[in-house]
Amino acid sequence: MTAGTRELSEDIEANVVYGQGQEAELEYAISNTFGFGGHNAVLAFKRWEA
Repeated sequence: MTAGTRELSEDIEANVVYGQGQEAELEYAISNTFGFGGHNAVLAFKRWEA
């Protein structure tokens, strides 16, 4: 979900998600965190194959 989005401009052609989540089949996901003083972290996930 795109935080703080209340309404979309008709000029935007991107797939902006707001109001609720969007279901999708994902193989990979990534999370980036950036902090002050160079404190950075990245988590990368791959779907587990059983």
